[in-house]
Amino acid sequence: MSLPSLPIDSTSNDDDLPPRPMRRNARFLPDPDAPPVVFTDASGRIIRGVLANESYSGVAATIADAAGLEVGQQAAVDYFGHPVLGFIRRVLPQSDGTWLIGIEWK
Repeated sequence: MSLPSLPIDSTSNDDDLPPRPMRRNARFLPDPDAPPVVFTDASGRIIRGVLANESYSGVAATIADAAGLEVGQQAAVDYFGHPVLGFIRRVLPQSDGTWLIGIEWK
């Protein structure tokens, strides 16, 4: 599995843009055999998670620890072997103690 290799500008976010609604594209459930989602956050931390859903405009993944993740931060995602840059749109705690992270493609 390759790791995201896109440069992330830790000072860049999209705070100056108006808030966006949730993804308008249809969401698709992942293949049960889909590889883990791997992304790098603005601090350079590599995070692995389980693909929760995907659409033409982004992905959602379930991760164990969301410490330091904030809406608006950039993230580089290894999406089936292809590095894709995006912005974190959702950081939601789940009832089982995990976190749902939504990333919109840049």
